[in-house]
Amino acid sequence: MKHKLLLVLLILSSCTNNNKYIISEQGVEMGSLKLVPPTVYFANYNFIIDSSNSTYFYSFQKPIEKGNFYCEGPFIPHFMGLMPNHIFAIPRGEEINFFEENVLKDKSTYRRLVFIGSAKDTIRNDFLNHLLQLQKDTSVHLNVVVAPIPIETKVVLTYKKNGTFYDSSKVKWDSTKIYFPPKNDRLR
Repeated sequence: MKHKLLLVLLILSSCTNNNKYIISEQGVEMGSLKLVPPTVYFANYNFIIDSSNSTYFYSFQKPIEKGNFYCEGPFIPHFMGLMPNHIFAIPRGEEINFFEENVLKDKSTYRRLVFIGSAKDTIRNDFLNHLLQLQKDTSVHLNVVVAPIPIETKVVLTYKKNGTFYDSSKVKWDSTKIYFPPKNDRLR
């Protein structure tokens, strides 16, 4: 499958759409709004919507500095050292409550950057709609990034779902889709 570019939703205008977001290599389409490719692949708060519309979450304990979650060169995400035990499933229907309890009430960061990774090219999801509406409220201090799931996250999530042992050094990574920074720059 062809690698899709990461797409950012940082500022939304007050447009109407049918709650359907289409991710393609040319950008994200939300009704008549089209957004350009981004430079962000991870955030402090990361949600994954898989092909069955289940939602997963992982976060990084320490704040992520700009250089750690932005891409290297032309849209290649950094290896972050993510492990299966860092990711957990959010019960269906509890995504908004989870977000309010674990992200909105977190006062450690003034501006919250939330990454939504999707396994599908088209997203129809009440949780995503809720986040995009919250983003319009300037008192919330929220930026939302929507993009295809980065390769590392996709691989680690597969190991988690299968319940198999994961060792990143045993994975045959495609160096055109992931950048390996020096080990001391990884977020473990």
